[in-house]
Amino acid sequence: MPIVIDPIAGITFPDNSTAATGTLAANGAFQLPAGTTAQRPTTPIGGMIRLNTTLGYVEYYNSNTSSWFAL
Repeated sequence: MPIVIDPIAGITFPDNSTAATGTLAANGAFQLPAGTTAQRPTTPIGGMIRLNTTLGYVEYYNSNTSSWFAL
């Protein structure tokens, strides 16, 4: 399940998604879900964050515009 960060709801883990999960490493770093542009979730949820390995940056999904944006 992805981590969804919403300014009102906070951090949530939706049950209706099958996207990759992130990992919290022992050194205190959080490893984001990563994949190519073609591997973006087919039904994204607003607030999803991932590393786009095709474009080389972290991106988030804005449900108001139905678009992915670089962070």
